[in-house]
Amino acid sequence: DSNAQLQHRNDIDPLQLTLRQKQMLHELPQDLQLKVHRFCNVQYLCCYLCKRKFTAIENVSQHIQLSKLHLFNLSQWINVKKKEIDHAAAKFYSTINHITSDNKQNNRSSTESTENGAQTTTLQ
Repeated sequence: DSNAQLQHRNDIDPLQLTLRQKQMLHELPQDLQLKVHRFCNVQYLCCYLCKRKFTAIENVSQHIQLSKLHLFNLSQWINVKKKEIDHAAAKFYSTINHITSDNKQNNRSSTESTENGAQTTTLQ
């Protein structure tokens, strides 16, 4: 019976996220979602995100599942990552808009010079 319990424990992922945590992460890119699993280390029995050390794998698992500190720190980390993504996107789109407006301005200038050249030719 104890062997069956031990096997069952080994089959369960001690770093399993709660549904709420998964929902919070849903909006982040996949590579950032995968980083969340690196916050807790079962080999060293610690949570890097909360800077906490534990005495057993079960404690690490309980920390992930139940700790308000972990949930708060995770939400803070997610907010920081979302701001970084928004900032990068804004910078990217402002660069695109700048290039697009430069191209439009260059097109207008070349169209105007062509029209002015045509007018000059007609006036002569």
